[in-house]
Amino acid sequence: MPGNKKSAPLRSGERALEQETRADATIQASQTGQTGNMTVNTHSRAMSCQYKTTRHPSEIDSGNEFHNHGARSEHLDHAEVSVEVSLIDALKTYDDEAWGVVFNCCQDRLRHDIVASLRRRGLDSQYADDIVGETWLTAAEKIVDLECQDFETFYHWIRVISYNRVRNLARKKRPMMSFQDIEETQIEPNSLVLDAFLWSHTLIEMSPEREAETREQKRQLEQSLYSLSPRDRELWLRRHLDGHSPAQMATDFSLKPRS
Repeated sequence: MPGNKKSAPLRSGERALEQETRADATIQASQTGQTGNMTVNTHSRAMSCQYKTTRHPSEIDSGNEFHNHGARSEHLDHAEVSVEVSLIDALKTYDDEAWGVVFNCCQDRLRHDIVASLRRRGLDSQYADDIVGETWLTAAEKIVDLECQDFETFYHWIRVISYNRVRNLARKKRPMMSFQDIEETQIEPNSLVLDAFLWSHTLIEMSPEREAETREQKRQLEQSLYSLSPRDRELWLRRHLDGHSPAQMATDFSLKPRS
């Protein structure tokens, strides 16, 4: 598989996840007194979870299981910001120490985000542990195809994986609606309620042409967003997807409203 391509399920979940993640971050920021050492800023958290090794890449043992991550803790230096061997490259060799670092850095935050996604869909948080486990297994399977060099992008990647798991679960748990229910929601004859119902329940699909157009639009949007700084990207998403007012964002980011 080419390393610079994302799978279709990952692409399809990214845009919806962006909107939900920003909403969750706003809620989490208002509950900092209740969340202990949990932080909204993924980049700041990554800086305290750096990976350092004195080994040459050729010396990394690719046969280690990624969950056995406690054997060589002497190679970890959480104060280091720059690294000689990138964390992502070490993950691709299934280095147990590198996987231990990302597991310890991401586990609590990942579970918190998954629980928030479940609750948003009216699903029981008891599913969180299973989704966490499935997410890490999928990440281990697909890590060799990941193209990124920073921790923030890595976390976003595993978050998309977990988000797709939640969406799949929501589809399975979605209650069936009868056509009588549809008729009762009709506002007027020939309204689009039935079309909306069929679309939301994936009973109709986009044409190949429309699907290709939408995919290209998503690709262009993704490229534009990732060209922004993390703060500017979050401001754009909150404004255009979450509908936050300039005044609200100015308060959240300690900015002047006209900025």
